[in-house]
Amino acid sequence: MIAEEDVQIVTLIDHKCNSKMHTVRYYLDNNKVECSCKMYEWEGIPCRHILWVFKEKGMKSLPAAYVKTRWTKAAMSMPMFDLGGNLIEDTTKMEVVKKKATCGFFRWVDDVNDIEDMQYQIVEKDTTIADLENEVKMLKEQNETLEELLAEVGIECSERRLMMECEVDDKRKTYALLLSWVFFCNHVLDVLSMKW
Repeated sequence: MIAEEDVQIVTLIDHKCNSKMHTVRYYLDNNKVECSCKMYEWEGIPCRHILWVFKEKGMKSLPAAYVKTRWTKAAMSMPMFDLGGNLIEDTTKMEVVKKKATCGFFRWVDDVNDIEDMQYQIVEKDTTIADLENEVKMLKEQNETLEELLAEVGIECSERRLMMECEVDDKRKTYALLLSWVFFCNHVLDVLSMKW
């Protein structure tokens, strides 16, 4: 640490941010701290560099200037205004805070009056899930059975097609033999008629 008048300058190497160097200025007279990362100025939350300097100074708690009112429990008791600058009533304020806090994620919990109803709904949904899983299992078994039947039908169709092809070949051979006999007989008659 380098002391210049009432300011101590600390240079920290932040290994979490690619070994980036940050400079923290600590003003001794008023415990004011400034960091080159500017997180406190932008977000209102002290950065880890500032917290490290406070820790090295032996401080057990943050100075009041670094605790913004919006991060305290007291913020809930303060008046709340909408974007138009109008005061929001307490009941509406709580609904707005609740919506912002949950972002609508737990909206279904609002519909449940007590824990028993919620437990019943969970058991009911678990039962529905189990029923659907059983149905999926049965459908898979039916699918396997149908695939086996389809394979058997395919084999049977192939065998029938071969038999039909053989029958067609036999018929063709019979017709070819018959025609060859007809031509042969016709030729024999022609030969015989020439001799006589």
